[in-house]
Amino acid sequence: MRHFPKDNKRKRGSPLLEEGLLIALAVITMSVVFSMVLGILDGVQKVIQNLGFNTQNFMNSLNDLWNKIVSFLGLGG
Repeated sequence: MRHFPKDNKRKRGSPLLEEGLLIALAVITMSVVFSMVLGILDGVQKVIQNLGFNTQNFMNSLNDLWNKIVSFLGLGG
């Protein structure tokens, strides 16, 4: 069995090396989080498209509803 000198316990890595590893870990973590968020948003977008919902249909529906309300109140021509 090998015995290591007690001085090895006192040796420490360079602070720059430690900070570099922490920055790399932060970058990897952020890229994983961003990819998860983008995946979720992509899934939501596909569901909305499969339902046949788009902005133009929504605006047309609002316009029709507004015209019905105005004509019901007798304010429209």
